[in-house]
Amino acid sequence: VVVDGVPCKVTPVLEKRTGDLFLFDASAGGGAFSRLLYRISAVSQSHAADAASGPGASLAPMPGKIVKVMAEEGQHVEKDEPLIIMEAMKMEHVIKAGKAGTVAEVNVSVGDQVDDSKVLCRVE
Repeated sequence: VVVDGVPCKVTPVLEKRTGDLFLFDASAGGGAFSRLLYRISAVSQSHAADAASGPGASLAPMPGKIVKVMAEEGQHVEKDEPLIIMEAMKMEHVIKAGKAGTVAEVNVSVGDQVDDSKVLCRVE
């Protein structure tokens, strides 16, 4: 993994109680857990979206760019069906439906830059 232009060996640690994933820089010396690079929360996207924007909202997990939109307003979708693909931190993130239903709104287009927690689409 490259962090700020510097190659790093990464040691992943899964916290079993919460399901959070921690990524430590193991290349810096001082043991496997010398520097925390990332913490990835196990809170599901659908629960986070419900709390922030109401049921059925799909949120951007972090700032990024929309690279593909599969969802269309009025389309019936199943739970976990891919709706949008965004690129953030040099990785693709697939935004999936948190529940089965009908796509009520799509708020992004390919090429859009989005902020963290932006409502990308909503399924009712």
